[in-house]
Amino acid sequence: MTITATTTVVAEDWGWRHAGRTAWAVRDANFQVAPGERILIVGPSGSGKSTLLSGLAGLLGEEEGEAAGSLKVGDQGSPRGLVGLVQQDPDSQIVMATIGDEVAFGCENLGVPTEEIWSRVESALNQVGLLLPLDHPTDKLSGGQKQRLALAAALAMHPQVLLLDEPTANLDPDGVFLVREAISRIAATGITVIMVEHRVEAWSDLMDRMIVMEEGKIVADGPTHQVLSARREVLAEAGVWVPGVPLPFSTCSPRSGPIVLRAHGVSIGYDTVVRSNVTLDLSEGVSTCITGANGTGKTTLALTLAGLLPTKAGAIDLDGSDPASWDAPRLARTIGMVFQEPSYQFLTQTVRAELELGGAAADRVDHFLEVLRLSHLQQAHPLSLSGGEKRRLSVATALIRSPRIVILDEPTFGQDRNTWIALVALIRTIASEGTTVICVTHDESFIAAIGESIVELGPRPAHTIPERKVHYSPLRGFNPLVQIVALAVLTVPLLFTIDIVSAAVALGLELLILPLLGWGPTRLIRRVWPLLTAAPLAAFSMLLYAKASGAIIWSWGPMVVSENSIELATAIALRVLAVGIPALCLLSDLDATETADSLMQIGHLPAALVLATLAGIRLVSLMLSDWDALKRARRSRGVTEKSRLRGFFLGAFSLFAFALRRAGTLSATMEARGFGAPIRRSYARESTVTRSDAVMVLVALAFVTTALLASIASGHFRWFGV
Repeated sequence: MTITATTTVVAEDWGWRHAGRTAWAVRDANFQVAPGERILIVGPSGSGKSTLLSGLAGLLGEEEGEAAGSLKVGDQGSPRGLVGLVQQDPDSQIVMATIGDEVAFGCENLGVPTEEIWSRVESALNQVGLLLPLDHPTDKLSGGQKQRLALAAALAMHPQVLLLDEPTANLDPDGVFLVREAISRIAATGITVIMVEHRVEAWSDLMDRMIVMEEGKIVADGPTHQVLSARREVLAEAGVWVPGVPLPFSTCSPRSGPIVLRAHGVSIGYDTVVRSNVTLDLSEGVSTCITGANGTGKTTLALTLAGLLPTKAGAIDLDGSDPASWDAPRLARTIGMVFQEPSYQFLTQTVRAELELGGAAADRVDHFLEVLRLSHLQQAHPLSLSGGEKRRLSVATALIRSPRIVILDEPTFGQDRNTWIALVALIRTIASEGTTVICVTHDESFIAAIGESIVELGPRPAHTIPERKVHYSPLRGFNPLVQIVALAVLTVPLLFTIDIVSAAVALGLELLILPLLGWGPTRLIRRVWPLLTAAPLAAFSMLLYAKASGAIIWSWGPMVVSENSIELATAIALRVLAVGIPALCLLSDLDATETADSLMQIGHLPAALVLATLAGIRLVSLMLSDWDALKRARRSRGVTEKSRLRGFFLGAFSLFAFALRRAGTLSATMEARGFGAPIRRSYARESTVTRSDAVMVLVALAFVTTALLASIASGHFRWFGV
């Protein structure tokens, strides 16, 4: 694929100030980007690089802050349809459930003809080297694969300008290589590429121009090698990772000491085992680096060692017991944890309050703020910080209480050279003072500076990697909206009757046809077991409290069992099953994306409503894992509540704040992919109604009609409430 770039980017005295801030994130930016240029934007953490990129992507609305000057992409000034955006966090960029639908999403929003979409999808996936089936689930991808998927999704839109915000952050070396190769191939197509990165060395030969930012202002702009050569020392002093400038640390020598934390034959994981038979002896006062490829279980191991995740087998031994069994205050005094996602760590409203949590003295708080260059942000909300600033704050919250053991998951993510040096110096200092330091990292420079002991996790054993199980239901051949209509036809009439015969006949007919639709006895029981509990409970309530009539079988106070209550109880139990079983089976087999397509194309529901709901459903599933992570964060920081109800509401508030941030990122991703554009939307897959769909509705109508006629013929028919 070759793109003839024709779009110019122009900034004239442009600036941006975030809502609630007094200082401008970017100010007086003046530059012009010619079609096809490759721009590398560098600068210290918090210098305004990501803000500038968000402005170029058109993601800064009036409600988010205040703009000055002008920033134009193309003649119309709007970047929609011209710009593709790839952000730092790959998880927050995924909208759809499969990789094919994910890449097609932007094309649909831009109204690309249906017959062209899939060729664009396959071309984009080939371009980034993600050679997987189009129906491969997006939640089964590694971090590097997700980042290449985000690249493909942007590329399929055929943007004139590709914006990249630290696209290799948190990736292992193999993932970095693959993403870099993908971007190299993309750049060769003629597209304009504008990238924000801290690590210059990996990109300097690919990007032909460099813009340097400091404190929100552009301080240098010119050919990459010329800027690096002319301003080498100045750039290094400002925090830019200039190739060839040495770091002020010697390489650590291997060291050992008395064992403080032991894991022998331990199995680790969440719902399933990630790694088994893990054996580690970690020495007191020694800094250990745990490294390995993405997906090998490093983070899971760190959480287990920190007492925040129980072992699946075996136990962790610290001071004669497993930290997972300790109460939160004891755990926080002993082990400090820095999470891979820094936002999980934050529990208060300001940066300073985060460091004061747990009783740290004011002078110690001031020291950490100064060392980690956060003093000017001490009254800012932690979630409003840049990625690098969040990381430094999360490290500070773990170190400030001087725990015996500190476990850090990717502590140098998003750091410029200066803040990286400050972090490493701080960690080396606490290690020299006797603190046991355990770091999960891919950063080779960090390993050289910190790693007195190195643990490398190899690939996960095959038996711990769950197989991809795909259930292909015969119902997939029917239109999803028609399936919902058929379900309503079958079940709604049963909600208005209350006799045994209609429910029993309907249930019997359903159980006869379900095996033909792929629902064997074992799978059916696994799916409907909640109903098998709910139906007897509903029946029992009706049995005791229904209006008594006919012969009285048993009574005690207000509870009476009569012939009528027995009949009603049986009818209720059968009805719960007759309505619930087809609903659970049919709805669980519906493909979310196909259902959305059907609702928009056949049901004519607004695309904005349907797709926003689809994205919301994905956010709900992410919130479940976020809730668990936030609970672990509160425990790691020693936060306990005398009232469980108060603890629940405080945790729920944190989850709500975190969900809003995640929703904002997802919303930005969707908008960057053309969602909401004033363009007639196209569809990668046309949703149609066939004769088979009509047959399905007729079968549902026949079932419920047979059930009601059988009830009438037997003399048992009875309206609900009569």
